[in-house]
Amino acid sequence: MSKVKDLREWHEQATPEQRNQLVELLGGPTVRVSLYQLRTDSSKRYHREASAARAGKIEEAIANIAKGDNTVPILTRGDICSACHSCHYWRDKNG
Repeated sequence: MSKVKDLREWHEQATPEQRNQLVELLGGPTVRVSLYQLRTDSSKRYHREASAARAGKIEEAIANIAKGDNTVPILTRGDICSACHSCHYWRDKNG
């Protein structure tokens, strides 16, 4: 398992099967578009930032995929959401 810095990097390193598993765990095909928006460069007009709740769901889904597959790149909620990244609870746990 390798640690990645953001959702875009996770998407690049994950296999198609792992990406499909993430979509299914998060609610199905309509989630694919929102994940695309979350992983785009912040300079793009269609970029979105995940809420803390959404970032937590993504982190949990990735952790569930990783339980059965040690090749899954690891991503935490603090890597997805700036509010989580600035939270002292997350920083205390993740450095």
